[in-house]
Amino acid sequence: TRYPRLGNSGVVLWRDVATRSTQNYVGLKNPGVKAVAAFLHRHLPDLPTQIGINIAVSPGVTDPVQEREEVLASLAAFVECGVIPSWFTLNLSCPNTDDDPTGNQTEDKARDLCGAAVEYLRDVPLWVKISPNLSENQYCGLIAALEDVGARAIVATNTLPQPTPDNPNVQAGVGGGRLHDSALHVCRLLMLEKQQQHFGIDVIGCGGVLDGESYRRYKALGVNAVQYWSALVYRGPLAAAVMMQEA
Repeated sequence: TRYPRLGNSGVVLWRDVATRSTQNYVGLKNPGVKAVAAFLHRHLPDLPTQIGINIAVSPGVTDPVQEREEVLASLAAFVECGVIPSWFTLNLSCPNTDDDPTGNQTEDKARDLCGAAVEYLRDVPLWVKISPNLSENQYCGLIAALEDVGARAIVATNTLPQPTPDNPNVQAGVGGGRLHDSALHVCRLLMLEKQQQHFGIDVIGCGGVLDGESYRRYKALGVNAVQYWSALVYRGPLAAAVMMQEA
């Protein structure tokens, strides 16, 4: 995020072993873009040849001008110190915060924020990560807007807000097995719209990629790339190799 965030206190991570799911209420805890950019700049020789950097719209900010300025300042923090990733991902949703800016996932807001980011980045690809709990019309509007402004990929999806095991009044983001069906449904909608409208934007699957079978479900939709995290918890650090072998 543009500024440092302390994140949430108490228990902020849970496992649901029966469904191989994870749930997080970390609250975007991070030292802010300037500190991260400075750290990566010091370690440029040690970085992999391909890295992606995720930035998030600041929760609690509702003024469109301020949102746009903070997104551009976040990107500039990296670019101006020579940290140029293979792509930036802009998280339009942040379900592990109490003030998830869901309003950013309208067609007009996405067009404004992402259009400004694409214009600033020029040759660095912009990916955009969205929620699994929007309407079908919203997904159609979002992919059309992102295609129009030149975003390179849409990541479907972020985690699914659900009550935490400790407090039914607190929502936290669920990933892994319990997210899989929702994320797959969103990818199906986006791929259908992409094909019907002949869009060039890529769709990246994200949600419950835990084994060869769950990976194949995304591939069957025409999705060529996926992201995973819960698989590292349940399958270990070689999860990618294991899943590829199974597939």
